[in-house]
Amino acid sequence: MVADDNFGFPFEPYEVQRQFMTELFAVLREGKVGLFESPTGTGKSLSMICGALAWLRHSLEHGIVDTREPNDNLDDEPDWIVDHFRESSKASAARIAQRVQRAAERRRRRISERKSKIALFGAEGVESHAGSSTTGEGDPYLLDDYFSDDETGKIGSKRLSRLSDLRAEHLANIEPGSSDEDEDLRKQMPRIIFCSRTHSQLLQFANELKLVVGAEANRRSGDSKEPGDWSSNFTLAVVPFGSRRHTCINPDVRRIQSVAGMNDRCLDLLKTRNSKKAVQSRSGSNGSSTTRSSGGCVYFAEDAIKHVRDEILTHVHDIEEVVSDARRSEACPYFVTRSAIQRTGQFLILPYNVVLHKPTRDSIGIDLNENCVVIFDEAHNVMDAIIDIHSAKMSYENMVTVLEATMTYHEKYAQRLRSKNLYYIRQLMTVLRHLIAFSAAEVGHPAMAAEAVSEFQFKAKIDNINVFKLLRFIDETKFAQKIQGFTDSRVETQGQLKAGRSDIYSVVAFLNCLTNSVGDGRVVCSRSKEEKERFFKYLMLNPSVVMKPIMDSVRAVVFAGGTLSPRTDIETRLLSGVAAERKTFFSCGHVVPEQNVLGTVVARGPSGVEFDFRFHSRNNNSLIDELGWAIANMCSVISNGVIVFFPSYAYLNQVRERWKSSGLIEKISSKKQLLVEHPGIDQESVLAKHAQAAAEFGALLLSVVGGKLSEGINFSDDLGRAVIMVGLPYPNPSDVETREILSYIDADVGSEVAREYLEDICMKAVNQSVGRCIRHRKDFASIIFLDRRYTGERVRSKLASWIRDVVQIREFGECMHRNGEFFRKMKSDC
Repeated sequence: MVADDNFGFPFEPYEVQRQFMTELFAVLREGKVGLFESPTGTGKSLSMICGALAWLRHSLEHGIVDTREPNDNLDDEPDWIVDHFRESSKASAARIAQRVQRAAERRRRRISERKSKIALFGAEGVESHAGSSTTGEGDPYLLDDYFSDDETGKIGSKRLSRLSDLRAEHLANIEPGSSDEDEDLRKQMPRIIFCSRTHSQLLQFANELKLVVGAEANRRSGDSKEPGDWSSNFTLAVVPFGSRRHTCINPDVRRIQSVAGMNDRCLDLLKTRNSKKAVQSRSGSNGSSTTRSSGGCVYFAEDAIKHVRDEILTHVHDIEEVVSDARRSEACPYFVTRSAIQRTGQFLILPYNVVLHKPTRDSIGIDLNENCVVIFDEAHNVMDAIIDIHSAKMSYENMVTVLEATMTYHEKYAQRLRSKNLYYIRQLMTVLRHLIAFSAAEVGHPAMAAEAVSEFQFKAKIDNINVFKLLRFIDETKFAQKIQGFTDSRVETQGQLKAGRSDIYSVVAFLNCLTNSVGDGRVVCSRSKEEKERFFKYLMLNPSVVMKPIMDSVRAVVFAGGTLSPRTDIETRLLSGVAAERKTFFSCGHVVPEQNVLGTVVARGPSGVEFDFRFHSRNNNSLIDELGWAIANMCSVISNGVIVFFPSYAYLNQVRERWKSSGLIEKISSKKQLLVEHPGIDQESVLAKHAQAAAEFGALLLSVVGGKLSEGINFSDDLGRAVIMVGLPYPNPSDVETREILSYIDADVGSEVAREYLEDICMKAVNQSVGRCIRHRKDFASIIFLDRRYTGERVRSKLASWIRDVVQIREFGECMHRNGEFFRKMKSDC
């Protein structure tokens, strides 16, 4: 067990936080798969950080191998052999810890030496920007000669540089001779990989990690240290990572809209950086001379990248601080973090897609091994993230645009291209023509349908095309990048180049999906007379094929979130292949006292109309009017801010229009200032207006389950004194994608699980939304469920435990009375 029962928590932890850290430490130590549910406001992030760091420290001190219990190989051995094994493991851990410490000392020494050189010689005497070059002679959009493998037995006769090869080559140049040693240490040392869904969540986590690291350093030293420093007894190297979308500082790359296009453009600039010609340009912000050119990227400056990399491995940074520091040094932030990952970063902070997408993981150099643990935060999003990452949608406009561009390219370069280049370019045009023709609606065909991949290829008449070879040609020759650059060079808008649309990358992504295993997905076909409504979408149906290799490779996996219950979908779709003894579930109560939460189910409105918001009955005007009167009355007794969640934008708009025509909108607006969410809403602006109104007149925010304001938004204190949930946000069972998912689950694990899936994703969304208003120990709020279905035990059993334990079924009049008393009492106690 750990020496400190508080796990280095920066404050005195609540009991639920101590329980969370203890259980997390055990899961990581024993190599399990853990599901951790900790409601918002319980300090989940700090608990994860402290529990994980305790495991990291323990592993460096005692080793990893001997901590997996039970160890069948040692059970029958004499005590002296067991003791010898453990001492040997501890000695090995000490050697690894010493190597980690020596790496940290080398980094500090390089930083110190650089500062001394700058003091002596100035920045110009220190910087050695490798610079960039002019592009080679000839047309930049003309393809290199291509030879398919059936001619030469090779993948490309010129052996064009692959993405990973090119990246590895340039990263190795940053610090020659050390990569083998670092790779060996990376595979032996314990490592934590933390993942979350959004850029803002990763920023918040990095800042909480800084708080823990700084508090630990202060405790150990007794002196005030710079925030982000770790103690001298335990070196922690933290690496935040972001895509080029968040890290690139080269304007030529940033102008491109698609991430795939940015990646290709960046790598093209790297490819040209080694030619002989370079020109000097402006001085950097630190006074250093900067080598620039028309062909390469000046920010791939090896000395500067090494310096910023050493800095971020020495002090904890969030990704925006990395970008800021790198910009000052004129170093590429993306390759700074890439280089740090491939050194001795012990705590990686990554977006979901980096871990969940194997080609991205391999390209960046993320090594998942038995000494590594992976923590997925906001884990209720993991399944959707896997499906989104491994699905692809291609619109009619994408297909037509790429076909036209390819035909124009073919017309210009046909006389200059090798026969194999022409063969595959014509093959791509054939594929696009057939897909465009197939997208048109035909008599007897449904407008929206799903097909197995092989059936889709047959019906679209592309089953005679070897998609694997076509994609290899596109990849080897960088055809997507060439055709995009060719198109951009021909199209000018208001004197500027067209900002790299992603049509070609949408086409390539869809074709890539057609190479997946036949049973893992379906192709959703939207065939219509209206061109703008036509599209093809590959839908991933089996997320376990992505998660299983990760769980098999690493020591432990943790899924953490404020709302994991109900968890049937995670258990059956993500963890179906995990042995029962390896799985563990932890759920803690809320830190908020029960008396601070008022939960009520109301089945009928003020005049007795039943609240039945099922899809087939919710359009009744009398029901919508009853809802309006109920909300207007509740606003009379609920103070400050109120958030009302609707099951969809369409229904919210329908309700709002009815209230306008009936005059109810004026009645409601006389109680509180009314704000309405819509898909393109400026989140910051509406939150600012809501906060101001809540503090003054009172605010009523009409929002949508699954919308921008239903997750990750803090409606604490007066911002959210009540959440009103209208209906149950079940997915539409007639939706083609939902139907295919249910059909797959039914065939894979049974019809009962398919039914549970619909209920679970609905109730998980409900739990996520109602949790917006309880954010800390002294917070208080009323949560009201308006639908008769909430009176059923099956539905209420799937509410989060902290609300399930206090919710009561009441008549409307009783609900009003209880809320009036609740808010009078809570206000008087404040």
